Parts: sequence; structure tokens; C-alpha cells
Amino acid sequence: MSIARTPAPWLTVALCWFTACAAGGSTPIDAGHPLQTQKAGLDTTRYQELLSKCLQSKSDALIIIKDGDWVEENYFGHKPRLLPVRSVTKSIVSLAVGLLVSEGKIPSVDTPLSTWFPEWGSGRKAKVRLRHILEHTSGLEHRPADGMLMSQHDSVAYARRLAVLNEPGLTFSYNNEAVQLLAEIIKASSGRDVEDYLRDRLFTPLGISHWHWDRDPSGNAYVHGGLKLKPRDLARIGQLLLKQGHWNGKTLIPPEWIRTMTRPSVNPDYGELWWLLDDGGAVTGCFYASGWLGQTLAVCPEVNAVGVRMREGSRFPTEAENAAYGFLGFPAAFRRLFHD
Repeated sequence: MSIARTPAPWLTVALCWFTACAAGGSTPIDAGHPLQTQKAGLDTTRYQELLSKCLQSKSDALIIIKDGDWVEENYFGHKPRLLPVRSVTKSIVSLAVGLLVSEGKIPSVDTPLSTWFPEWGSGRKAKVRLRHILEHTSGLEHRPADGMLMSQHDSVAYARRLAVLNEPGLTFSYNNEAVQLLAEIIKASSGRDVEDYLRDRLFTPLGISHWHWDRDPSGNAYVHGGLKLKPRDLARIGQLLLKQGHWNGKTLIPPEWIRTMTRPSVNPDYGELWWLLDDGGAVTGCFYASGWLGQTLAVCPEVNAVGVRMREGSRFPTEAENAAYGFLGFPAAFRRLFHD
């Protein structure tokens, strides 16, 4: 690694000022100004350690927002651009589910999947509820990675055909195939594609104008991990959740859904498509979205802070790449910036 890539603290602050001020805007997230780490309440030593780990893991973006002010916006020599959020997509799709529940277009998270998939009306499949998809407890057959899922011409039809191998609701098992069913559930419930629905209900109100959503050959959006966003826009979503769904005087996400999706499920470290931060056995109140290669959106209401860390990586990153460059400990390291 080149020593020249490691910014001095004063240079980091200067870069933050330039990037944040150049972006402009009228909302708090766009109107930030540079803060010294001490003023923001960050532990200086831990801040330097976090920055070092971001460099070591070849990060493409680091954003820290505290009390609505931009403490850090660093692209490590790259231009701000769309980056794959990978499985962070799941957490954003959870917001669409919550909106549809609030609108009454989905009766509740306990609605059986046979509501949308009539062939699931008998046997073990009849026991699967929407909640089980959101909590990764459906028992649906799945692979450890998404290679098989993404090789399908119609990923939703493929997932619908899979067997339910285990009793629903009992065991947590991270399941891309089950989550991919949400593409059809959201479309059937809203009458719109998930991308169009979130564009109008979430992206446009937040001022997010550029994104990309990968799709299978049949046109299904990959809701398990196909979204690309700019890091700053991912931070906007985090700030929205920190503000209990309120933005510019409007409620974009019902606060009750934020409480629901961040409540522990069968897995005490997981809610409904959101991870819950357990830092050394301590319940923190922080929640985060996480994706392959350490794509992270961390929201910590206890300290009024949002953190984003992203890395582009190869198109099909390997386990070795994930282990070497994932910075999987970012949520805990981010939270510790604000604690003694």
C-alpha cells in the first residue's frame, strides 16, 4: 500500500469540507460543514484506526454523519460514483414492505405467502408467512451463495419451485432465494415494480436521482442484492431512519415500521432484513445493513450518528476477497468512535 494514500488528519478534514460544500443542498444532510473529530465527539485514536482499516481494506467510500453534520466524506482518491450495495439491497427492500403494510396493501407481515403464490397453499409451504422471509426463517431450500439464483432466466419462478425443507419460523438461515420472492410480492401488492415503487415513495423524496438495479433476463429486479447507489445517497437513507422516517416535514417511512424491522427475531442479532449490532455482548440500539465486501450502512440512534463504508470489488467477489477487503467489523468500529 502506498503511504501517499494515507491522508493526514488536516487533509481529511479539508477533503470533507470540499466534498460536502460542493454538493450543496437545503436539507441538513447536504448542508454539513467540516468538524474537528474532537468537536464531533469522536475518539481520535479510534478514528485514526478506523481510517487506517478503511485504507487497508481498499475502501472506496467512508461517510460519517454526527448530529446532522458531515464529519467525514472520503472517497480515497476516487470520484463519487454508483457502487453496488449488494445485500444492503435487502434492507432497502424491507422499507418497501413496511410502506405497503402501512398502506394496507399487505395486510400484515403474518400474511401467508400463498396469498401471492397459490401453489403454496398446502403442505409445509402453507405455513410460510411473509415474516419468515424477512427474518430468514422460511426453511426454503437455498444455496450458501447466489450463483445458482443469478444463473436463472427467471429468478422468482426458480425460487417459487424450491422446496421448504425445514419447519418455518424456527431456524435462522440467510436465504437469498427466499428474499428474491419479494420482487413478485411487492409487484403484486403495489401493482408496480419495486424500483418504480421505491423511486416515488423513497428515492425521489430523498433527492436520490441516480441509481441502477440489476435484473434477471425475465426482468425481475434482484431484490436480494442488485442495487447500486452513490454512497452519499445511501447515507441519506440512514439519516432518514435516524430521524424516525421523517424528512423535510414529511413522513416517508412509518416510525412503527422502523421499530418493527429493528426488533430481534429468532436470531437476536437480526430483525426484518436489518442486522442488530451486538457489540461484545452489549445491546447497543444500533442497526445496520450489510452486504458482501463489507458494504455497510450503520445507524446509531443512541449517539445520533450514521456511517457508510463501501468498496466496489470485482464483479463476482470471492470468499478470499471478502475476507481480505470486507472490513466486516465496520459497524462496531463505527459505534466505538463515540464511546469511551
